Amino acid sequence: MAKENAEQLFRRLISSEKPPANACYVLAAMLERKRVLKQIKTENAEKGRLLIYEHGATGDAFIVPDPGLRLDELENVQNEVAQLLRSAA
Repeated sequence: MAKENAEQLFRRLISSEKPPANACYVLAAMLERKRVLKQIKTENAEKGRLLIYEHGATGDAFIVPDPGLRLDELENVQNEVAQLLRSAA
């Protein structure tokens, strides 16, 4: 079985019962930089900010909670995402 790419991992995590907010946020940012996703809206919700993304090719919409990461937390989350990408199959 082929390894998951960033988009496949993002889709799997975001659709899970309890999506890991930090990993989903970083993956969405990665996919936005690659122009796979486009942030179309930001909403303020009771539990914090929600980022709404649209997939450029399919039109699929994704709602990603903003975990409010601090700069000093970013490296750990990036390592977590890198590990998920390496181990995902």
